[in-house]
Amino acid sequence: MAFIPLNKTNDNPLEFYSERYTTSAADSKWISQRIGGTFPVSYELNSQGIVSDPEFLREVDKFSEWLASNKEVLHVSSLSKIMKNLNKTLHGKQEEWNIIPTEPDLSAQYLFFYEMSLPYGLDLTNSISQNKESIKLVASLKELGSLEYREFAKKVENYASQNMPEDMVSIGTGTRPIFAFMSNMLITQLTYALGIGIVLITATIILFFRSLRYGMLTSVTNLLPIGVAFGIWAIVSGEISMLVGIGMGTTLGIIVDFTVHFLSKYLHARRQKNLSAEEAVEYAFETVGFALIITSFSLILGFLVLLQAFFIPIHGFVLFSSIAFLSALIIDLLLFPALLITWDKRYNH
Repeated sequence: MAFIPLNKTNDNPLEFYSERYTTSAADSKWISQRIGGTFPVSYELNSQGIVSDPEFLREVDKFSEWLASNKEVLHVSSLSKIMKNLNKTLHGKQEEWNIIPTEPDLSAQYLFFYEMSLPYGLDLTNSISQNKESIKLVASLKELGSLEYREFAKKVENYASQNMPEDMVSIGTGTRPIFAFMSNMLITQLTYALGIGIVLITATIILFFRSLRYGMLTSVTNLLPIGVAFGIWAIVSGEISMLVGIGMGTTLGIIVDFTVHFLSKYLHARRQKNLSAEEAVEYAFETVGFALIITSFSLILGFLVLLQAFFIPIHGFVLFSSIAFLSALIIDLLLFPALLITWDKRYNH
């Protein structure tokens, strides 16, 4: 349980598919390693006026140069680079003219000249808004996991808030940001849902078995296997993908099922057969113990077959679920009986 904080949410779309089963995975990795930019990130920069304004273009150039200086960035495509290249070209390709034009009229003429010189069917609508008030800046990134991208996005946000005009730079958009924040958001929401689920399940058990004491006790055995699974997962991997987070919710039903089966037989022995706590535990073991073991290993072996799947994230789901099932079995057969006997003796005395 102490290792749980070591887990970090992380997904990498380039590692979703096994290279043994599909060439697209190998091709994507080859492109990412040798060319890069498999998942570009786009930023909208608002000029609060017109995009050809030299002051705005200098801010864009400053942001572009800063982005390019980061180790995560391979290439940056922006309007400021185009304007600098135009200025340099129209001054005989002299390096000292590789700067943003200083005159607003000249800058506007450069932009108009560039747009008019584009081949037929091409225009700047993919990088400049229709009203000419904002532009799109594209950064091609190295292969980053979700955790690495969130750290990069936070760095960009901090730089923009401290060095750029207010509300000038938008958050990054694209496939990479979607995957990076979707997994984190999903796991956060699933954690909240797990807490609510435990409360509702505990309340249902309290009503069904007509005992607040036993109901509260089951909340421990229902939640503990998932906590143990996350602790072990921190040692085994430490990276929680979306499907590992989903496994947290899907395994809860089986874990609760184990607890309810054992508790129902225990209470049947205590209430209907008037057995002692120790005898009631023995009765529960005799009636459902073997069934719980068979069910657990049947589920684990059935899940492990999915390790042959070419969709790599399913492997994490399978392994996490198997750890949770095994933890639930051990807790229900070793810890839960001890808790029942201890609580019953304390309550009766």
